[in-house]
Amino acid sequence: MKTLIKTMKGWLGIALLVMSVGTAVSARQLTQTVRGTVVDNTTKEPLAGASVALLPLAGGVGTSTNEFGEFEIKDVPVGRQSIQITYTGYKSDIVRELLVVSGKQNVVHVTLEQSPMELEEVKVSAASDIQEFEQMSKVDITAEQFQRIAANYLDPARVVMSSPSVANTNDQNNAVSVRGNSPIANTWRLEGVEIVNPNHLANAGTISDRPTQNGGGVNVLSTQMLDKSSFLMGYMPAGYGNAIGGIFDMNLRRGNNQRQEYTAQASLIGLDFAAEGPFKKGGSASYLVNYRYSFTGILALMGVDFGGETIKFQDLSFNVSLPETPIGKVTLFGVNGWNSNVYRRPKGRPTVEKELSDIDYASSIYAYGITQEATLGGKNSWRNVLVYSSTTTERDQITHELNDPSLTLSTKDNEQIAKLSFASSVMTRWGDRITSKAGVRGTAYQWGIDRFGPDSYDQTFNGVQLPDFNLDIKSLLLQPFVSGNFAIGSKVDLDLGLNSSWFGYTKEFLLEPRANLEVRMAPKTSFSFRSGIYSQVLSPYAYYTATSFPASGQPVTLSNRRNPGLRYVKSWSSEIGWTQKIGNSSTLGATAFYQSLFDLPNSYDGYYDYFNYMNYDGTYPLDVLASGGRGRVYGVSLEHRQQIVNGFYIWWGGSMYRSEYQDLFGKYRASNFDGRYSVNATFGKEWMTTKKNGIERLFGVNSRMLYQGSFLQQGPDGIGGIFYANRLGDYFRVDMRVQWTKFRKGHTQMFAIDIQNLLNIENPSYYYFDTVQNRQVLMTQLGMIPVLVYRIDF
Repeated sequence: MKTLIKTMKGWLGIALLVMSVGTAVSARQLTQTVRGTVVDNTTKEPLAGASVALLPLAGGVGTSTNEFGEFEIKDVPVGRQSIQITYTGYKSDIVRELLVVSGKQNVVHVTLEQSPMELEEVKVSAASDIQEFEQMSKVDITAEQFQRIAANYLDPARVVMSSPSVANTNDQNNAVSVRGNSPIANTWRLEGVEIVNPNHLANAGTISDRPTQNGGGVNVLSTQMLDKSSFLMGYMPAGYGNAIGGIFDMNLRRGNNQRQEYTAQASLIGLDFAAEGPFKKGGSASYLVNYRYSFTGILALMGVDFGGETIKFQDLSFNVSLPETPIGKVTLFGVNGWNSNVYRRPKGRPTVEKELSDIDYASSIYAYGITQEATLGGKNSWRNVLVYSSTTTERDQITHELNDPSLTLSTKDNEQIAKLSFASSVMTRWGDRITSKAGVRGTAYQWGIDRFGPDSYDQTFNGVQLPDFNLDIKSLLLQPFVSGNFAIGSKVDLDLGLNSSWFGYTKEFLLEPRANLEVRMAPKTSFSFRSGIYSQVLSPYAYYTATSFPASGQPVTLSNRRNPGLRYVKSWSSEIGWTQKIGNSSTLGATAFYQSLFDLPNSYDGYYDYFNYMNYDGTYPLDVLASGGRGRVYGVSLEHRQQIVNGFYIWWGGSMYRSEYQDLFGKYRASNFDGRYSVNATFGKEWMTTKKNGIERLFGVNSRMLYQGSFLQQGPDGIGGIFYANRLGDYFRVDMRVQWTKFRKGHTQMFAIDIQNLLNIENPSYYYFDTVQNRQVLMTQLGMIPVLVYRIDF
């Protein structure tokens, strides 16, 4: 890794020289077309005659939608713009922070909600008072954020680390902890249904060097493919399930259906190429395709490695939009990813344990799906989704004996996880004040895990060697749901929902009620009260466990390592929120939350070794488990979000919380992820400059500061037990991004320097016992990493 960082710093110096070279420009002021659609949020009917205007309204630039809900505003100046959409009887909406560039059209799709207020109360202003309040437990993920937030590596999970309720667990891995929960409490969704872990190099940064359940080095979904997405934590309405921490709800962008457009991007992350456009001129169908190849993979092809390690990844994604078919709007999409990590031990006597081994790691990720959406009868919309996703991992390790390298031990891991997920839902409007949504979601799981190695059970059957670890489970998770939104007067909104879960492997059925009450005490002040029951299917390793310890002297065998009696992990989560709008573009919010976790798998061996699922990262097999453990998370958070005003923006906040599990004697103890506090701040400034020849440029500086309380590792608690008692030390990191965008006729160029850990602080990661050094060794997080980015849109 140190060699990699040195190489990156060298490339940074070369890049700075390249960036200093200017090119000829045109003296003409540049503009672009902004267009899109406006539809009803419930019925998906196009809203004809909706007003669409650039802000400020005094500029007089605007238009209205046609009979298909489409609009087009020509000659919009390049740079940051805001667009207000209003329609009689509906809540207005403002699309903010829209970066209009000369190289590509901006295509926005807006949904409006009916307003329960009387028509005479509906105001049209630069920032309507009836606009929705921001939910602090939800983070919107937009394309503009990827271009602004420092050190996000074009990764959705690293964007949400800016929230004070989200903690970074490892610099090398994007797995996040939400309010003190383990990363395995999170779930990834694509187009509304659950998928497998969509990350390259899922083993990055882990103690065991084995794949995590929900994280990895780089997300397989390139930002060129993503539409507005979100991350939900804490309260989640009915229809969101199989998660007790957070849900990444990712959506794919539709390609431009009027003209061909291209994007090329080069950075120390990799080379990225995207193309989009109509299938034929004048048609409504479009395509979007993106291919990416890692920079480290290119160096590997040139024979360059980093301390004996070569890292490669590549991905290919597409989305085909067919908006006019006999069954409504249809999209066809696919995501393909391949990655590998090969380590070769150095020559000579090893100095650390890893140098005893040769390791080959390879993984592939696939997701293919179809969506269909149609309007039914003017008051209903119907949406269906079907997605098949899978990930396959192979890991081979050969470990050489320290004093006699000719003696070796080998370990082999094969893991295949597949999910066939589907969803069907109907949204209905029952008058001006009531809407409902009902449907069913389901996932068919297939888990296949084989592990051979000296540290596992060695068995034979009829003379044939069996896998030391063998798991093969096929089952179905069904989640029917229904929800309703009730507008009570003009100041109260009530969401009531009922989610349910049935899992075939354990035969368990659970009802999960949800409720959200929002009261607007003043035009810019609201209070919310949210509560719900949530559940989650366990990590596949949990089901490969015994129900009890075998008789004395007897091993745990394959025949008794099946545990269908384990129940869902369950959570009752409640929160009280306060939101205050400050001006037209700023929101201040506070949330007090309490989460009670129950039916957690736990295990113990006498008094000295106790396991609770709250502390589990999902990367290693377990032994004996039974449901019945408990835990709790509680705390408060304060957050302030200001969108771009006069070029300045800020997103900052803090959280104080406790994450605790209950031991055998009923005492609550700090969990592995009990960081206790966090303070995060992301802020920046943009300047639009115009040279004498009329050419406009956008210069931006962004900084992100992450300060988190220490996580814990197991260690003696002073009275003989082994609990999570060793705090590693607080985590502090400052990132910075400097960006320069040039607008030219027909294309836009962007140069950026992205620096993670600007102060090069050695934050603690974890302790492990090194057999070569014969002592405990502290592993640290990544040091300073500069990343140069060049992008062109045309």
